[in-house]
Amino acid sequence: MTPDTSKENRREQEWELLRGLCSAALDGNLRRELLALLARYNFSDPIRQAVFDEVDKIGRHGAEMVCQELPPRLTRRGFPDVDFDGLFAPSSLTAEQALESARALVRGVKRV
Repeated sequence: MTPDTSKENRREQEWELLRGLCSAALDGNLRRELLALLARYNFSDPIRQAVFDEVDKIGRHGAEMVCQELPPRLTRRGFPDVDFDGLFAPSSLTAEQALESARALVRGVKRV
């Protein structure tokens, strides 16, 4: 049985976007645009969805607040074992790549 690469690609895109949303590298306007775009998107698993939901609630305040508030919020929601080191690692996405990736996920299109 071969792995579903489109599903794995989707999960990788989601994680990279979540990392970007937790990063100080995104300016406020881009963060707001990404949060608005992804608000219409259903993440591939409950952990990713919970991360997005909480980042959406606190993300408009910037990465510093996200890094402080996200771990206890996710723990209260029943997700204490999230890879926060990985999530808070710097994202390699440029602003253009982040927008393209978010739009592709919302449309359900694989990124090549």
